[in-house]
Amino acid sequence: VGSPKDLVLSPVVIAMWKPMAEVLGWPDKPLGWADIAQLAISEKGWEQYGYPEWGNFKFGHTHPGYSNSGIVSAIAEAYAGAGKVRGLTEQDLNDAKLKTFMASVESSVIHYGTSTGFFAERMFERGPSYLSAAVIYENLVVAQESKRLSGASTQLSVVAIYPKEGTFWANHPYVVLNAPWVTPEQRSVAEDFQSFLLDRPQQMKAIELGFRSADPAIPLTSPLDAEHGVDISQPKTVLEIPSVEVIAGIQALYWDLVGAIRSF
Repeated sequence: VGSPKDLVLSPVVIAMWKPMAEVLGWPDKPLGWADIAQLAISEKGWEQYGYPEWGNFKFGHTHPGYSNSGIVSAIAEAYAGAGKVRGLTEQDLNDAKLKTFMASVESSVIHYGTSTGFFAERMFERGPSYLSAAVIYENLVVAQESKRLSGASTQLSVVAIYPKEGTFWANHPYVVLNAPWVTPEQRSVAEDFQSFLLDRPQQMKAIELGFRSADPAIPLTSPLDAEHGVDISQPKTVLEIPSVEVIAGIQALYWDLVGAIRSF
């Protein structure tokens, strides 16, 4: 009933190894899905930037049928292909340019994970030879950089790229179910627990773990900083959540395009 409150926030980002991001012009040049698409269709891969030893560009995101970051990746690609940030329609999905754009991005995907956290762990464990970049959440970039800075990881630095065409928030809402088996006592306790989680000490703990506080009055401090690969002034553009019909259309289009590229 009503609109649920968000507990914490974390934008969906493209995590990329810092040396690779710098070659593409980061942090001075805004990067996004168009850059991913260009790299994906390039026969030379990283060689065109003077680093043949890096091989082809290898991209990854979670499976759109199993993971939130996977489906928002497909939606963001569709928006970028349509050149829109809101008002995406079913008619837009029939545009040949949009289809070509999404196919280009997906052609570089070498692995689809089922869990964003597990997927990020594999990328950070296996390094640049496994993936050049992947769609994950900002808090996972912070967590990896915290491990690296503490000496718990020997990997290269990783940074968060906030797609110039726009991205989404993972908003982690708190919901008290409106069901007949939820007793008044349970509802009262659930509301107390929500207040506890939204209280300043818990929100500060969330920031320590790389999440952004749901309370705009709480300043975003370390580790939400450049040292940990993130930029709290981003994202500049937040995409509008499409209608259910458009999301279903994107899912269907995704399967058509990916089916033409590879089989599962």
